Amino acid sequence: MATIHFTGRIVPVSGIDITAKDLPPVAYVSAENDINATFAFLIDKSSVSVRCDLNRFEDTPDFLALIHKPAFDLTQAVISLLGFQSGRGLTLCFEYLIMPDGAQTYLARGNQALAPLCTAFSLTVGMPEVLRIVLTDFNLCIALNELNEALTLTHHAISSCGRCVERLRTVMSPGVDRKRAWVKFGATLQLSKGYLDVITDQSKGPRHGDTAFIPGTVELEVMKRTWVTVNRFLEYRKRGSLVLPVSEFPLL
Repeated sequence: MATIHFTGRIVPVSGIDITAKDLPPVAYVSAENDINATFAFLIDKSSVSVRCDLNRFEDTPDFLALIHKPAFDLTQAVISLLGFQSGRGLTLCFEYLIMPDGAQTYLARGNQALAPLCTAFSLTVGMPEVLRIVLTDFNLCIALNELNEALTLTHHAISSCGRCVERLRTVMSPGVDRKRAWVKFGATLQLSKGYLDVITDQSKGPRHGDTAFIPGTVELEVMKRTWVTVNRFLEYRKRGSLVLPVSEFPLL
C-alpha cells in the first residue's frame, strides 16, 4: 500500500469560502492497469486535498497520469455538485503532488511534445500579427480556448480537439455544405481526408457521451494532428486566406 496526495484549490477563490466535511471516500478500480485505489476528499475554505491510497505505486509520469485522471475527475465531480447546490461555477485546480516519501512536486498540465508544432509564430516573431488575427475573430478565440481545454481538462482532449477543428472548418466556409466544406478545408491547408478523419472520427464518441476507453497513444496522435491543423490555419489567415503552397506545407 502506498499513499499520495493531490492538493490545490477551488477557483475562483475571492469571495467564496467552500467547505465540505465528512465526504465519503470513493473506491476506484482499473483492472487493465492493475490499480485499486481509494480517494478521500477534504475541502476546507476552498483548499482541496485528495488522499489516494494505492495498491501499488510507480514513480513514473505514465503511472502518475493514470492516477491523476480519476483523482481530478472525481474531485471535480464533488466540486461541481457543490456548485450545483449553490448556483456557482466552480473549477478545481490541482497545484501539488505529494509523493509517498513526503516530497512535494508542482503540477503543471500540458504536453511539451506539442510545442514544436506551433511554427506560425513565437513570442518574439510574428506574435502581434497572429494576435490581431485571433482577437478580431471570436470563433478563433473559442477554438483556442478549446485547445486549452484539451490540455487542462482530463477526458476532454479528444472531444475538444474535434470541436476545435470543426469550428475552423465552419470559419473557413460558413453556410457551406459540410462535405464540400471539408474538401475545401483539407485542400486549402494541404491536409488529406485521412489525416483529418483521425481527429473527427475519434472525437465522435466522446462528443456524444460515449465513455469507451481510448488509449493514450491515440489521444496524443489526435492532439498532434489538431495542433498541426490549427497551426496551418493560422498560416492560412496570415497569408490573406490563400491556399497554402505545397512546397512549404507538404500534403499530410
